[in-house]
Formats: sequence, C-alpha cells, structure tokens
Amino acid sequence: MFRVIFHLDMDAFYASVEQRDNPTLRGRPVIVGSPPTQRGVVCAASYEARKFGVRSALPSATAGRLCPQGVFVRPRMERYQEESREIMRIVAATGALVEQMSIDEAYVDVSALFQCETTDASLLQAVPLARELKQRIRSERELTATIAMRLKRRSLGAHTVQVKVRYGDFKTLTRQISVEEPLTEAGDIYRLGCLLLGREKLVSRPLRLLGLGVSNLREPGARQLHLPWR
Repeated sequence: MFRVIFHLDMDAFYASVEQRDNPTLRGRPVIVGSPPTQRGVVCAASYEARKFGVRSALPSATAGRLCPQGVFVRPRMERYQEESREIMRIVAATGALVEQMSIDEAYVDVSALFQCETTDASLLQAVPLARELKQRIRSERELTATIAMRLKRRSLGAHTVQVKVRYGDFKTLTRQISVEEPLTEAGDIYRLGCLLLGREKLVSRPLRLLGLGVSNLREPGARQLHLPWR
C-alpha cells in the first residue's frame, strides 16, 4: 500500500475567508489589517493585492501606497479560527492522520527557544521616545538576528511576534501580533516588534527588561488550495 502525505496550506486564508463571506470582495485586492490611515501592518493579502507587492507584515501605510484600490478589512481572528477548525474536521473525517500547524496551534515548547531578552542596565534609564528603544532593538543582535537565524536553521517560519517589557516596579506586560504568512526575516520581526512597542505605548517609563519572541511556527513556502465559495 502506498503512503500519501498530503500538505494542505491555506495561504491567503484570511483574505479568502473575507472574499467568500462577502461576495462583493471577490476578485478585488483585499488587505486584511489596519487601514492605511492608522498605525498597523498587513495581516494577510489576497492574490489580487499581492500583484501590487502587498504582503504580510508590510506597514498598512505602505500597502495603501502600493495598492491604492486595495480594500482594507479588519481581521476577524475568531472567524478564521472557526473556519480552520471546520476544515480540520473535514480532513480528519477522511480517517487521515492529521498533524496541524495553523493559527489555532502554537508550538510553545519550540517557541520558547525563539525568545531573546536583554536586562542591560542602560534600560533602567528613562526612555522618553519610542524611537530610542527601537534603535536599541535594531542594534541588539540577540533580539532579531538570532531569532531569524534559529528559524532558518530549523526551516521554520513564525506567524506571531511577541514583545515583553518589565518596568522598574517589576510589573511585566506582553503583547503580540499575528500575520498569515510565516515570518523568517529579521527585518520583519523587528518591524512588528517596534509596532507593538509604539502602538501599545510600552516604553513610557524606565525598563528592567525587554524581550522579543516568536511563536505559532510552521514550515514556510507551501502553496494554497483555494476555498470553495459557499
């Protein structure tokens, strides 16, 4: 008996769900993410939008310039998770052995290896502007380049970027953002980390610790099977 390994990769999944649920979006360049007038990034882009160079982790303002006719849609993560679970149910009903790597599952045991933190004493100084800390992240190889290197060594991409800060009073906060296409480059991880720091106003007072990590890992580079319109 032949053994068949079937890889189902729902690339452009978020955008495909939006186009299916809203027929007026079909055939149009759909960009799932923050609007170009707000600080944010692209979480997913339809194939029509990708023709203009729009991709995950791209700043929304840049996506708006590249694709002026793009239709920006706010992410509906609960809807995508619901649809993902339904697809997994259908696949499991075939009797196949299913190994899921998707927006529903983060490999915490692996992602723990992809976290880097710095407790340099200079962080205890007041940080009046977010851009100063952004430059610190850029210069800290452990916070971006090392994470990217570990991902590439294991042939993995990350769908979620997290930042962690600990203040002088030891209060600790974490924030995260997810995108559809797997991230492998240090520049993309850096950009999303900076977005979280700025958007969430995490550097308004002295820090004891700054951490950056990735999770929701999978092998990048596979192709999509299109969702049928229902």
